[in-house]
Amino acid sequence: MSETGAAAITPSPREAGGGPGWGAHDAPTPPLPTSPPLRGGEEVLAHVLDAFHARVQASTAVKKLLARWDRLVELRVTGGRSFFLRSKGGAMLPPTTTAEGTPEIVIGAEESVLRGIFSGDLNPARAHLDGQLQAFGSQKDHLVLDAIVLLIWGY
Repeated sequence: MSETGAAAITPSPREAGGGPGWGAHDAPTPPLPTSPPLRGGEEVLAHVLDAFHARVQASTAVKKLLARWDRLVELRVTGGRSFFLRSKGGAMLPPTTTAEGTPEIVIGAEESVLRGIFSGDLNPARAHLDGQLQAFGSQKDHLVLDAIVLLIWGY
Protein backbone atom coordinates (compact mmCIF):
# COMPACT_ATOMS: atom_id res chain seq x y z
CA MET A 1 0.00 0.00 0.00
CA SER A 2 1.18 3.54 -0.72
CA GLU A 3 1.13 6.39 1.77
CA THR A 4 -2.26 7.43 0.38
CA GLY A 5 -3.71 4.02 1.12
CA ALA A 6 -3.99 3.07 -2.56
CA ALA A 7 -2.76 -0.34 -3.53
CA ALA A 8 0.55 -0.32 -5.38
CA ILE A 9 0.49 -1.34 -9.02
CA THR A 10 3.40 -3.19 -10.51
CA PRO A 11 4.68 -1.29 -13.56
CA SER A 12 4.51 -2.99 -16.92
CA PRO A 13 7.78 -3.66 -18.75
CA ARG A 14 7.24 -0.51 -20.80
CA GLU A 15 6.65 1.61 -17.64
CA ALA A 16 9.81 0.25 -16.07
CA GLY A 17 11.81 1.19 -19.19
CA GLY A 18 12.13 4.82 -18.11
CA GLY A 19 12.69 7.75 -20.44
CA PRO A 20 10.03 10.09 -21.82
CA GLY A 21 6.49 8.83 -22.09
CA TRP A 22 6.43 5.07 -21.83
CA GLY A 23 10.14 4.49 -22.33
CA ALA A 24 11.69 2.06 -24.74
CA HIS A 25 9.44 0.12 -27.07
CA ASP A 26 9.89 -3.52 -26.30
CA ALA A 27 8.66 -6.69 -27.93
CA PRO A 28 4.91 -7.32 -27.70
CA THR A 29 3.76 -9.46 -24.81
CA PRO A 30 2.12 -12.67 -26.03
CA PRO A 31 -1.51 -13.20 -24.99
CA LEU A 32 -2.31 -15.56 -22.15
CA PRO A 33 -3.09 -19.05 -23.48
CA THR A 34 -6.19 -19.44 -21.34
CA SER A 35 -8.28 -17.08 -19.28
CA PRO A 36 -9.36 -18.10 -15.77
CA PRO A 37 -13.06 -17.74 -14.98
CA LEU A 38 -14.27 -14.35 -13.81
CA ARG A 39 -15.01 -13.91 -10.13
CA GLY A 40 -18.30 -12.33 -8.99
CA GLY A 41 -17.30 -8.64 -9.01
CA GLU A 42 -15.19 -9.07 -12.13
CA GLU A 43 -18.19 -10.51 -13.97
CA VAL A 44 -20.17 -7.39 -13.06
CA LEU A 45 -17.26 -5.22 -14.24
CA ALA A 46 -17.21 -7.12 -17.55
CA HIS A 47 -20.90 -6.20 -18.08
CA VAL A 48 -20.21 -2.56 -17.16
CA LEU A 49 -17.34 -2.47 -19.68
CA ASP A 50 -19.62 -3.94 -22.36
CA ALA A 51 -22.17 -1.17 -21.69
CA PHE A 52 -19.38 1.46 -21.78
CA HIS A 53 -18.19 0.04 -25.10
CA ALA A 54 -21.72 0.35 -26.54
CA ARG A 55 -21.91 3.95 -25.32
CA VAL A 56 -18.56 4.80 -26.93
CA GLN A 57 -19.63 3.20 -30.21
CA ALA A 58 -22.86 5.22 -30.21
CA SER A 59 -21.03 8.55 -29.84
CA THR A 60 -20.03 10.25 -33.09
CA ALA A 61 -17.90 12.73 -31.16
CA VAL A 62 -15.92 9.97 -29.44
CA LYS A 63 -15.45 8.16 -32.75
CA LYS A 64 -13.92 11.35 -34.21
CA LEU A 65 -11.64 11.60 -31.18
CA LEU A 66 -10.55 7.98 -31.60
CA ALA A 67 -9.93 8.33 -35.36
CA ARG A 68 -6.19 8.87 -34.91
CA TRP A 69 -5.76 7.34 -31.46
CA ASP A 70 -4.87 3.65 -31.71
CA ARG A 71 -4.07 2.49 -28.19
CA LEU A 72 -4.25 -0.55 -25.95
CA VAL A 73 -5.54 0.26 -22.45
CA GLU A 74 -5.10 -2.19 -19.59
CA LEU A 75 -7.54 -1.97 -16.69
CA ARG A 76 -5.87 -3.69 -13.73
CA VAL A 77 -8.20 -4.83 -10.98
CA THR A 78 -6.28 -4.67 -7.70
CA GLY A 79 -5.67 -8.24 -6.57
CA GLY A 80 -7.52 -9.58 -9.61
CA ARG A 81 -7.25 -9.83 -13.34
CA SER A 82 -6.89 -7.28 -16.10
CA PHE A 83 -9.33 -6.20 -18.77
CA PHE A 84 -8.24 -4.60 -22.04
CA LEU A 85 -9.80 -1.91 -24.21
CA ARG A 86 -8.33 -1.22 -27.64
CA SER A 87 -9.06 1.76 -29.85
CA LYS A 88 -8.30 1.23 -33.50
CA GLY A 89 -9.25 3.15 -36.62
CA GLY A 90 -11.85 5.34 -34.94
CA ALA A 91 -13.54 2.51 -33.08
CA MET A 92 -13.34 1.05 -29.61
CA LEU A 93 -13.08 -2.72 -29.88
CA PRO A 94 -15.07 -4.85 -27.40
CA PRO A 95 -13.39 -5.33 -23.99
CA THR A 96 -11.33 -8.51 -23.55
CA THR A 97 -9.45 -10.32 -20.78
CA THR A 98 -6.39 -10.98 -22.98
CA ALA A 99 -4.54 -8.83 -25.47
CA GLU A 100 -1.61 -8.97 -27.81
CA GLY A 101 1.04 -6.33 -27.26
CA THR A 102 2.06 -4.08 -24.42
CA PRO A 103 -0.51 -1.54 -23.23
CA GLU A 104 0.31 2.13 -23.81
CA ILE A 105 -1.99 3.05 -20.93
CA VAL A 106 -2.45 1.23 -17.63
CA ILE A 107 -5.27 2.13 -15.25
CA GLY A 108 -5.36 0.38 -11.90
CA ALA A 109 -7.91 0.40 -9.10
CA GLU A 110 -10.19 -1.76 -6.98
CA GLU A 111 -12.93 -3.47 -8.96
CA SER A 112 -15.63 -1.27 -7.38
CA VAL A 113 -13.78 1.91 -8.41
CA LEU A 114 -13.37 0.74 -12.01
CA ARG A 115 -17.02 -0.30 -12.07
CA GLY A 116 -18.06 3.16 -10.79
CA ILE A 117 -15.88 4.97 -13.34
CA PHE A 118 -17.01 2.97 -16.36
CA SER A 119 -20.69 3.13 -15.35
CA GLY A 120 -20.50 6.91 -14.97
CA ASP A 121 -21.17 6.87 -11.21
CA LEU A 122 -17.65 7.96 -10.21
CA ASN A 123 -15.63 10.81 -11.68
CA PRO A 124 -12.21 9.37 -12.62
CA ALA A 125 -10.43 12.66 -11.85
CA ARG A 126 -11.89 12.61 -8.33
CA ALA A 127 -10.90 8.95 -7.88
CA HIS A 128 -7.37 9.77 -9.04
CA LEU A 129 -7.07 12.76 -6.69
CA ASP A 130 -8.41 10.63 -3.81
CA GLY A 131 -5.75 7.96 -4.45
CA GLN A 132 -8.30 5.35 -5.53
CA LEU A 133 -7.08 5.22 -9.13
CA GLN A 134 -3.63 5.06 -10.67
CA ALA A 135 -3.04 5.83 -14.33
CA PHE A 136 0.16 5.41 -16.33
CA GLY A 137 0.62 6.80 -19.82
CA SER A 138 1.67 9.85 -21.75
CA GLN A 139 0.15 13.26 -21.06
CA LYS A 140 -1.49 13.18 -24.49
CA ASP A 141 -3.14 9.85 -23.66
CA HIS A 142 -4.39 11.25 -20.34
CA LEU A 143 -5.94 14.19 -22.20
CA VAL A 144 -7.67 11.86 -24.67
CA LEU A 145 -9.06 9.75 -21.80
CA ASP A 146 -10.29 12.93 -20.08
CA ALA A 147 -11.99 14.02 -23.30
CA ILE A 148 -13.71 10.62 -23.69
CA VAL A 149 -15.02 10.88 -20.12
CA LEU A 150 -16.27 14.40 -20.80
CA LEU A 151 -18.03 13.36 -24.00
CA ILE A 152 -19.58 10.20 -22.53
CA TRP A 153 -20.45 11.28 -18.97
CA GLY A 154 -20.30 15.09 -19.09
CA TYR A 155 -17.58 15.56 -16.43
